[in-house]
Amino acid sequence: MVAIGGSVRNTDAVTLGLTILLTPTKLNKFRLNWSRQTFDFSSQMDTFHGAVPPPASAMYPAAYSTSDQFFFVCPSYGAIQSGNSFPNVQRQFNLADAFSTAAGTHQIKFGGDFRHLRATTGQSNSFTVFADSYSNLQGGIADTLIQSAGTSISTRTNNYSLFGQDIWKASGHLTLTYGLRWDISTPPVSTTPGKPLYAVTGIFDTDPVALAPTLCGTHG
Repeated sequence: MVAIGGSVRNTDAVTLGLTILLTPTKLNKFRLNWSRQTFDFSSQMDTFHGAVPPPASAMYPAAYSTSDQFFFVCPSYGAIQSGNSFPNVQRQFNLADAFSTAAGTHQIKFGGDFRHLRATTGQSNSFTVFADSYSNLQGGIADTLIQSAGTSISTRTNNYSLFGQDIWKASGHLTLTYGLRWDISTPPVSTTPGKPLYAVTGIFDTDPVALAPTLCGTHG
């Protein structure tokens, strides 16, 4: 049996720019961007070389459908997979501005950048069967069953940047470029009501594994 998988990626983006020459020695550049990236992955069993895929009723329990993920793992010949994985969406809003001026032997430039990211993971369920053979699967015999359910959740994070630089032509043979940049990225925040983000403690120490206090509350 052969499982064929395929992914679909889409990127949409819009960028607006404005460059203003204020004086012969002063220039301002402004940029505004919105973009969205989507990703989906799905797989299905194929009839390659006369193979006959099993019916969905033989793979999926009553509570699942063919849009969910199904994995069948057999030590003798590997694994097959069918269904859809988590659909993901990433959105970005970016605002940037830079001002430059010339003063004598110096070319000074400073500005800032704001970036807002919002990521969403779609809902997806999965059903995994570990069995010695497909005949055992047909007979309802399996070594291990793993069921999982995922729900859609969205998060956001912001990035702030400020910078300043100077290009100094100290002499006809020496030019110095130096500057300073400050960046800060906020921790991810859940924007899905009733679904905050948590950290797990006890992974790198001897404490029992447990959920830490809420990393960040839900905000719109």
